[in-house]
Amino acid sequence: MKPVLAEPAAALAGALFRLEDWLPYEFSVISNRVSAMLAKAYTERFRLSVTGWRIVGVLANFQPLSAKELAERTAMNQVSITRAVSALVRLRMVRRTVDRKDRRRVILRLSEKGLAAYREVIPVAIGIEAELLKGLSAAERVALKRLVRTLCERAGAVLPETRDWRDFRGPARGAHG
Repeated sequence: MKPVLAEPAAALAGALFRLEDWLPYEFSVISNRVSAMLAKAYTERFRLSVTGWRIVGVLANFQPLSAKELAERTAMNQVSITRAVSALVRLRMVRRTVDRKDRRRVILRLSEKGLAAYREVIPVAIGIEAELLKGLSAAERVALKRLVRTLCERAGAVLPETRDWRDFRGPARGAHG
């Protein structure tokens, strides 16, 4: 009797699902490439992690924030945020203070050093974005930004951390598709 060989992964995936047609995959690829390029700037100059840079960027735009608010703004888990904030405090990029109105709440702000790092790296981020968008017309850029903003808002509304993944199972596939 001949052994049954597993179908090649690509053939199986092609029959069920084409990853390259799935928008979140494409967003992930773009994000990973941009992050990898930008990481060279902030890692080399400031020893920041990816999460650390994201926190610096969010604080530069929305400070003061608590760790919980940072987690909400970045869609990252609070444990990752807490670890990265501790590293940023050690690097003297972020200052932690107790909220005067609610002593249980810790407030996070960029230090002068953190703000200087942001100001140095952000032109690189803007340059990367400009390079990505060069192939688009002005109208396409405006439309893309509007559509991405809409998708971000929609993701926030329909994909809260508390939602059960089982809500998204499609119809069961039988032997014949």
